[in-house]
Amino acid sequence: LQLLNSVDLIFCHNEIDVKYYNGLLNAVKSFLMPSLMIVDAIPQEAKKVPQKRTDTQISGNLCEWYCGLDSFMIAQEFGEQIYAPSMGRKQEYEDYLEDIIYLPYMTWADWMVELNKRKYGVNLMRTFAAGTFSLNCSFLGIPCLGWDVLETQRLCFPELSIPLGDMVEARRIAKHLKNNELFYNHVSEYARKVSLEHFGEETFVKNFNNILKQIRRRANIKRM
Repeated sequence: LQLLNSVDLIFCHNEIDVKYYNGLLNAVKSFLMPSLMIVDAIPQEAKKVPQKRTDTQISGNLCEWYCGLDSFMIAQEFGEQIYAPSMGRKQEYEDYLEDIIYLPYMTWADWMVELNKRKYGVNLMRTFAAGTFSLNCSFLGIPCLGWDVLETQRLCFPELSIPLGDMVEARRIAKHLKNNELFYNHVSEYARKVSLEHFGEETFVKNFNNILKQIRRRANIKRM
C-alpha cells in the first residue's frame, strides 16, 4: 500500500481496475490503458481463416491463478476436444487428465498459429489481467466466452460476455453458441471486425495521447 501511495500514476487494462485503485487509494491516480494487438508480429498462417475449425481452447490450466476448472467445466458443453496451455504453476496431476490436451510452452507467434485451429474459446479466469486471450480470439474470429469485466471481452464479444461468477448464464450461452450456426457466425464476424478498432496500434496511441493530456491538465491545475 505504501508503494501504491507513493506512485504518481497507475495504468490499468480494465475499467474495473481503475475504479478499484482509485477507490482503494482515495485518489485519482489510475488511468485506463487497454491491451494492444501488434499485427506485424502475427505470422501469415494465423491471419488466414482455416476452412474448418475444430475443438475448444481454454485460457489456462487448473491452478487457482488461472481458474482453469471453471473454463473446463463450461468448455465441456461444446462436446469438442479441449486444449489448454501449460502456463505457469501447472500441477503435476493435470497431465493425467484424459479430457484435456496440454500444449507445450511456445512463443506468442506460434501460439497464434495454434489458436487459429480452434472453433471455440473459453476465458473464465478470475485474475483478469490484460485479457489477451479474449483479444487473440477476437482477432482470429474465434467466439470466446468470458467475464464482462474484461475490456477485451466486453467490447469484442458483447453477446458472449458473462456477469462475473454466473456459471448458469455461461452454460446457457455456450449451448446457444453450439446449436445456433447463425449466432456463431455473427459473433465471429463481429469480433474480427472490431478487434483492431478497439485494440489496434492507432487506437492505443490515441488513448495514450489522451492520457497525457489529462495528466498535463491536472499538473497545470495544481500549479494554479
